[in-house]
Amino acid sequence: MNCTHLARWGTALLLLVSTASIYGASITLDLVRQNSNNSFQSLMVDQTSGQYYERTSFQGGSNIKVFADQAAFAAGAVSNTVSILGQTHMGTYAIVENGSLFGRSTTNTTEFSRWDFNSGLKTSQTALTGFDPRNGGSSGSFNWGGYSALNAMDSGTTKLVVGGDGASPRMRIETIDSNLNSSLAGFVNGKNYGYGFAIGNYVFLGDSYNSNQISVRFNILTGMQEAVNFTLTGGGSNSYWSNVVYDAVNNMLTFWNTSNRTYFSVSNASQTFGVPQPNMASVSEPGILGLLGIALLALGRLRRRATV
Repeated sequence: MNCTHLARWGTALLLLVSTASIYGASITLDLVRQNSNNSFQSLMVDQTSGQYYERTSFQGGSNIKVFADQAAFAAGAVSNTVSILGQTHMGTYAIVENGSLFGRSTTNTTEFSRWDFNSGLKTSQTALTGFDPRNGGSSGSFNWGGYSALNAMDSGTTKLVVGGDGASPRMRIETIDSNLNSSLAGFVNGKNYGYGFAIGNYVFLGDSYNSNQISVRFNILTGMQEAVNFTLTGGGSNSYWSNVVYDAVNNMLTFWNTSNRTYFSVSNASQTFGVPQPNMASVSEPGILGLLGIALLALGRLRRRATV
């Protein structure tokens, strides 16, 4: 076997690896429970304790229900309620971490704040000036509106803010730490997306609030967007996805459908969406190891033949 043939096999190996990160599947949602109190819910998960937090409405509000774990949340068993002095976050996306709440704190600016559950007070705030404060798809935020110009998400490893930057159709993604220091991760182009969630080093975006199609993901580490092709099924006849949250403790996603006021879940979320589980960061993406093994084995056999 000459060098030209080996080079062709090397090219084939690179093609296998480069295309292995594009995933697609039909995903059946599991029913969690209905909540008839309000058509909009803001659900958060503390990625350390596994506690669930729920606030009704996308328009602030001072009371947040606490559930001991995912099972208690599914059963609707509230353990206690946290009260914030004044309004909590705007929109439906927020983060809870070690007794603190993080989220957008106004309806018409890019102010992002941290609240303390023990004191009930806002302890710090900052202006994320790279985002466009306008709500609705025309600015690049989620196309259902709902104060979604800034959406806080926790991937299990990274806290993120996802929203519009005014260059529609384009969404801006920034990482943010507990002290509200932020850094640009990159942009997602293509359309005015409707909902999103983060798992590990990836952010996934749904095509529209009333669409079951998820066709893009963003790699936080590389700053690149990648094509995917996932379709949600089993969520009811009408879809209105206004909130999604990732639970790294149970590796589970929970979706809220405003249309039928019902929570749905996806178990084994990282495997289902083809990315490493956050607490298993050293594990390669599904399929890549197998493809590498096959390709390297083939290269080894060719090299042995070339020496005969």
